[in-house]
Amino acid sequence: MSSSVHGAGQNQNEAGGGGGDNGRKKAGAEEKVEKVPFMKLFSFADRWDYVLMAVGSVGACAHGASVPVFFIFFGKLINIIGIASFFPAMVSGRVAKYSLDFVYLGVVILFSSWTEVACWMHTGERQAAKMRLAYLRSMLDQDIAVFDTEASTGEVINAITSDVLVVQDAISEKVGNFMHYISRFLAGFAIGFSRVWQISLVTLAIVPLIAIAGGTYAYVTIGLMARVRKSYVKAGEIAEEVIGNVRTVQAFVGEEKAVRTYREALLRTYKYGKRGGLAKGLGLGSMHSVLFLSWALLVWFTGIVVHKRISNGGESFTTMLNVVIAGLSLGQAAPNISTFLRARTAAYPIFQMIERSTVNKSSSRAGRTLQAVEGNIHFRDVRFAYPSRPDVVILDRLSLDFPAGKIVALVGGSGSGKSTVVSLIERFYEPLSGAVLLDDHDIRDLDVKWLRGQIGLVNQEPALFATSIRENILYGKSDATADEIDHAAKLSEAITFINNLPERPARTSSSWPTLSAPTRR
Repeated sequence: MSSSVHGAGQNQNEAGGGGGDNGRKKAGAEEKVEKVPFMKLFSFADRWDYVLMAVGSVGACAHGASVPVFFIFFGKLINIIGIASFFPAMVSGRVAKYSLDFVYLGVVILFSSWTEVACWMHTGERQAAKMRLAYLRSMLDQDIAVFDTEASTGEVINAITSDVLVVQDAISEKVGNFMHYISRFLAGFAIGFSRVWQISLVTLAIVPLIAIAGGTYAYVTIGLMARVRKSYVKAGEIAEEVIGNVRTVQAFVGEEKAVRTYREALLRTYKYGKRGGLAKGLGLGSMHSVLFLSWALLVWFTGIVVHKRISNGGESFTTMLNVVIAGLSLGQAAPNISTFLRARTAAYPIFQMIERSTVNKSSSRAGRTLQAVEGNIHFRDVRFAYPSRPDVVILDRLSLDFPAGKIVALVGGSGSGKSTVVSLIERFYEPLSGAVLLDDHDIRDLDVKWLRGQIGLVNQEPALFATSIRENILYGKSDATADEIDHAAKLSEAITFINNLPERPARTSSSWPTLSAPTRR
């Protein structure tokens, strides 16, 4: 047996710590904003979601078109009221008829708006829930190297909480709102051109200015919002690191340094937020300024149309209102576009993680299992370095045998590779060269989940989840019987620890009947 183990303080924990630094540097760097196609946001929609989106779209279009229809009835009502002093008997009957038209229209708006909001909100909740589950499942399937070099706890929590909420907002209510405003815009101009085309034509000339103002606002703010998100992730990582190591911080009187570092991260967020607020203010201000200037132009032009008897007062006035409200709807639809852009940016790291190829995924397709396991483990010329420190070789052509049924102790200083050997057996990492064999089978050819199911691992500092002791033991084997749980507790010499707990189980036999009582860490 020959081995050469190199360790300069580069154990598993240190490798992970280096990866965290790299992740924070990456988060703080100025990078190109990556986005996913808009339709990819609906990747988790199933048949029922498509039905909901179709029904919600019909409701949104009907809801949006109801306002231009309202102005048709309103124009007729104005004309009738204008001749009320000359033909009072005829006017009262028509007013009653038009009042019923408003009632019918109100019923249509009630059901169409309810359908729009209910269907789009429901499908958004369903798709976001499936996206969260897929992200968490993919994250748990990632190779340990990803957590060392790329993913940080702050990024993962931010993706599940904040980023998915941004995507959910974009694929639910905002889509309905966008279709609602666009249908109002199209219906308003269609009715306007069919009534008084001169007024509609003047308004149509102003619409591009509204679109340019809204588009410029959306384009400028999306990049700033992405930078704000990255700055918040960095600040969250600093706070999490300080709180998680609060004893070390206080031992070295590092409170002021921690606060100063956190303040610097927040100042970067404040800088980008200030720019975003300025861009939003100028964008919305310019857009609404164009709208009110168009009001002034149309009121003046409508007076000319009525004065030259091109159309009557009621029809001209309601046409002016119709096309202005239609143009305003286009401006109201613009913020939804910025929401879609933010969702495309927020969804990129989510889909990147979900679609990432991992050892777990590849081995589940091509990996095999063994009919029987004796437990002989052999390291054959293994060479390894942690992904976060590729220039520091931890194991160099290590050859080592672990015979089945024997107790083998690895002795060495910190960073000498003891934990690394266990990590390679668990296949947390892949060796750079050489092979790890289980009963003369290369573990890279085995199903990684099956392999880990054959191994019982107790770390130097085991972690307890916030549930009962029984549930903690069941993490090792979810279908274990009461006798197996009892045996595992005795084998790990945890039975004394369990019996000394305040809510210890009542042990009247060798069974484990009441250990499910909530005993928390």
